[in-house]
Parts: sequence; C-alpha cells; structure tokens
Amino acid sequence: MTVDGTDKALGAAALANKVGESVSFLGFLDKLTPKPDKAQTIDLCLKLLAEVVGFCQINGIPGDSIGDFVAALGEYGKESMIRMAGLVCVDGLIPLGPDFIQKIS
Repeated sequence: MTVDGTDKALGAAALANKVGESVSFLGFLDKLTPKPDKAQTIDLCLKLLAEVVGFCQINGIPGDSIGDFVAALGEYGKESMIRMAGLVCVDGLIPLGPDFIQKIS
C-alpha cells in the first residue's frame, strides 16, 4: 500500500465508525475504527513523513533537526512548493480546522 493509498483505507475506517455510531447494533464498529479527525490526522502525518523522506533522499539530510529541514524548504521549487501548500491546505487546514498543527503534534 502506498502512502497516497492510505487515505482510502482511513476514509473507509472513518465511514465505518460513523455507521457504527448511527446504527445501534453495529456499535462495535465504533470501538474498532478511528474517529474521522484521528483518521485524517494519521493520513496527514503519513504524507508529511513521506515528503520529509523524499526530500532527504533527493537532497541529503539537511542538518540535525526538523528545524534544519524546515529551513531547507526554502529551496523547494515551484511544483514542490505547490504540492506542499496543497498538502497542508487540503489534508490539514480544511478537514481539521485552523488548529490542525496541535492535532498532528
């Protein structure tokens, strides 16, 4: 399974959770599946991790910390910057709200 394919699996799990909440005899699904916010947080974290790994494989590991990685983001080209902005907006800000940073940390 690819990182991009996890959103389908997590979406199906979140849907099962919603069905379990609304149908009383399927209540066990509520305990087996993640809440929608948790599923979206997992998906976003996996995609951000894949972005960091890809960046490090292409450019080498920048320094010793995440701060060094963030500083190296200034070297991103146009397409990469658009991809990162789309990732933050579509997978973070829109579904999780303006405090999505606290949810993924």
